[in-house]
Amino acid sequence: MKRAKQTQKIVDNVNDYLRNNHVKSQGDPVFVVMSHALIEAKCYQGFNYFTADGKLFNGDENEQFDHLEFY
Repeated sequence: MKRAKQTQKIVDNVNDYLRNNHVKSQGDPVFVVMSHALIEAKCYQGFNYFTADGKLFNGDENEQFDHLEFY
């Protein structure tokens, strides 16, 4: 699913917010609003869990995820 450049820029900015604030909750107001807006615009691609160093969290029980990010 292709997004407009402006939409992708907004997603990138929200991901910066999520990363910088170590947002782990899907109940975070910014996360909720962005999810809803992307779904309504029919360009929601999902989200995932990331480690502090920006790598995709693999679910290793010895490690905890640091933040959420949208695709």
